[in-house]
Amino acid sequence: MTDSLKWDLEKILEGSTIEGLKEEYFRQNQEISDLYDLDIFTDKEKLIKFHKLSLRNTITSNRLFNYLSNKHNEDLSNNEWFNLMQEIQMKSIPFIQKLSDFSDRVIKNKEKILEFLQDPNLSEHRKSYEDIFRYEKHELPPIIKKFLATYSPLASSFNSVFTLLIDKEMRVKPAKDSTGKSHIISNYSEFIKTQTDPDRILRKNAYINWYEAINNSRESLARLLYYNFLELNIDAQNRNFSEGYYEASVFSDELPVSFVPKIYNQVEKFKKHWKAYSKIQKQLLKKEYSLKGLKPWDMRMPVLKKDNSSISIEEAKTLAQESLKILGEEYSKNLFLALSGGWIDWEVRKNKLSGAYCIGGCYGLENKYILLNYNHKIDDVYTLVHELGHAMHAVEFCKHQTYYASSSIFLAEIPSTLNELLLSFYLLDKYKKDPKKKLEIYDNLISNFFGTTISQIIFSEWEYDVNKIILKGGVLDADLGEKIFVEKQEKFYGKKKKISPLKKKSLTSIFTVPHFYSGEFYVYKYAIGQVVSLLIADSIQKDPRYIDKYFKFLRVGCSLSNLEAIRLLEIDLESDRGWKRVGNIVSNWISEYSLLANSI
Repeated sequence: MTDSLKWDLEKILEGSTIEGLKEEYFRQNQEISDLYDLDIFTDKEKLIKFHKLSLRNTITSNRLFNYLSNKHNEDLSNNEWFNLMQEIQMKSIPFIQKLSDFSDRVIKNKEKILEFLQDPNLSEHRKSYEDIFRYEKHELPPIIKKFLATYSPLASSFNSVFTLLIDKEMRVKPAKDSTGKSHIISNYSEFIKTQTDPDRILRKNAYINWYEAINNSRESLARLLYYNFLELNIDAQNRNFSEGYYEASVFSDELPVSFVPKIYNQVEKFKKHWKAYSKIQKQLLKKEYSLKGLKPWDMRMPVLKKDNSSISIEEAKTLAQESLKILGEEYSKNLFLALSGGWIDWEVRKNKLSGAYCIGGCYGLENKYILLNYNHKIDDVYTLVHELGHAMHAVEFCKHQTYYASSSIFLAEIPSTLNELLLSFYLLDKYKKDPKKKLEIYDNLISNFFGTTISQIIFSEWEYDVNKIILKGGVLDADLGEKIFVEKQEKFYGKKKKISPLKKKSLTSIFTVPHFYSGEFYVYKYAIGQVVSLLIADSIQKDPRYIDKYFKFLRVGCSLSNLEAIRLLEIDLESDRGWKRVGNIVSNWISEYSLLANSI
């Protein structure tokens, strides 16, 4: 493997060593801790110094933990880096405990701090302090917070057990293909791979075996998720959020509690578009594969048999640069930098983390690192532009912010989803004289749209309803969870069918949605990302000057509330107007899709 295909993590160390960086981190922690003892909230100069030290510490922390986590993800079989992370986190507990009463002391000295914020050296921190003041009635007593801080290493315990159950301990019977050959299925991505295999016998056996394996653990999975939600709701109620975990999450996002149900109502209106698309898609699948009827294991097949053409890494880079050129010269310049070397770990390797990501916590790092597992397919090009969307977002907010150089989950998927849309629009133009290619691209566009709106909203409203039940003292068990899942599918897909024994087993999949273990109510945000990015793409195509608004959005980081940031794009998610516009765009896609389907 050439160095140009690997990321340059050593750049993070800036000529130092990991030991040197670790020592610097703990030295800064001690310096902050000593200053914190001097009552920084009654002395403006000490408070200014505290924030300057904290910013330096944030940069050191970003460098340290990004280096360690990315090194670990290069080779998961090597625990050296993971063990070092755990050691540092354990040693950091006293520091975390000491600062755990920060919000309480801020609230206690509210009048003094409001006076200090008039100083230009502190005015940048106004939003941070206003956020703390918002939580005044939701703060726990300092002694309780210090006690809870000792439990921080257990923060991901439910998620860890869930991951072990699904990825390590779940036993899926090997699936036989039409020749009698057995195929090992160890995880979800391997299962999904079987569902696009031309061998229908393999698809069927893999489908049956996968859902039988999940079904064997249905009660354990339901119970684990119940306790996860119960803990989140108890914690939220202890902090005076009467509507529990859901209210705490939307409060954190500065949204009214009525906001998410309104999103559910808007997405439900896409049902008629989904029905129109589904009808055409099914006809295409039957025709392409000479099938009299369709089964669940047929539904992930491409509507046209893929040519399996290979796309080299250099070709992928060119596609990314050409499709995103519409975003302007500055975006293209930063994109070239990201693709030139040192930012991206491209290739598949044994024991490397699967999937793809762009790092978080990147303020102070020149490279916004991206991990890929590039397999030379068009889907991998979409993954590339998606992660580049995150990276370019980070480039902009890190350049224009200091203390607010990050993005909320609410906003994070907008730049990445936009890039996927722009790639699709570029490919539609490139293949405008090739109806088969255009059909494939439209199918990808439309299926992705419904996958990130209707499908994710089904999960989200399921989570919303289940948490309401738990808040009232109810218990989530497998039967109840599956019943609610059926209701949501009927609501958003608009179909009510008799549930076969096999379909019933597949309902257990609702307990395997990893996002439910994130500690945040956020699955609906995928729909937000899709809708907002589609409105941006449409606006840019109609008026290139709109790019200026988009860059303002990229640059605000988290210095504004989520809805304020989106309003910079002249988009109001609480109004029907944008949602209707999106519905019209998708309806036009489906009309084109139908014409292409009839012409082939």
